[in-house]
Amino acid sequence: MLMHKKGWAFSVYPEEAEKIMAWEEKHIKEKHHGNGYAGAIGGRFSYEFTPTSLGDIAVVKCRCGGEFCFRDID
Repeated sequence: MLMHKKGWAFSVYPEEAEKIMAWEEKHIKEKHHGNGYAGAIGGRFSYEFTPTSLGDIAVVKCRCGGEFCFRDID
């Protein structure tokens, strides 16, 4: 996590990005019957980062309600 004067910035590590892309592809195939269209401006997936004193929790969410936690505090 990076802290800037005017706000916060969160990073996704390369190994997490691979897991996210695999989950998104599988999710689209299984839950959306392979239809990857997400509207004129996209926006099917959103990312939620929750900073805690033990580390960040990070989840990718589909607008249909599907979720994938790609970073947790163990």
